Amino acid sequence: MKQTFFITGTTKGVPLALVKILLSQGHRVIATVHHRQPEIQAELSITNYPNLTLLHLDFTDNTTFLKLEEDLQRLGNIVIDVFISHATLNKPIESEPLLETAYTTYVKYFQVNTLGPLELLKVIKPYMVRSQFKKIILTSSALNDKNSKGQVRGNPYTIAKAGLSLIAFQLSEELKQEGFIVISYYPGLHKGCDGTDDTAMEVEEAAGAELELVDGLTLEQSGLYLDHRGNSLNR
Repeated sequence: MKQTFFITGTTKGVPLALVKILLSQGHRVIATVHHRQPEIQAELSITNYPNLTLLHLDFTDNTTFLKLEEDLQRLGNIVIDVFISHATLNKPIESEPLLETAYTTYVKYFQVNTLGPLELLKVIKPYMVRSQFKKIILTSSALNDKNSKGQVRGNPYTIAKAGLSLIAFQLSEELKQEGFIVISYYPGLHKGCDGTDDTAMEVEEAAGAELELVDGLTLEQSGLYLDHRGNSLNR
């Protein structure tokens, strides 16, 4: 059955690969980009993909959600089946110890990585209630596992993503009676983002694994923190 996917952060990497795969399968995709890059819009041209809608979204701009709501209303009586939140802010250079990290840096990371997806869901949830699928995937990071190694634990990205995982769990409880499936998701080590060694997946492989997992999600899995293999990362 063809579905409508709402995916954020589709400028590059796994999110862009998700869009391409879904469009090739005949699904409808509403994709958001932070910047209006001409090359991205040319690659995902509406003339090539009539089932694609490209929208601008900037979590640091308080007016972005009002504009998005207007854009969705213009699309008519749409039903969104799956929401995949991939938009993220991550700058490895910003990994100073907790007491040396600026307050404004944490605000920026929480605005984009934690509160942005939550505020976005407030806008698109009314378009999901009539769906028979109602799947919400909030992309997190394995780095918020207390046993992870290789980065400073005070990295604002890590802390903000840990907050998003908690939001996913709370939403799974609040939305369970409405039939929503909500998970926190780690897409695995993949090239162009997390690593470039021989163990890292190609972005197309990572995207394929994500879609396979999303397709098989059940209500019993709601609230879990899953990786690309379907393993639970809950502690």
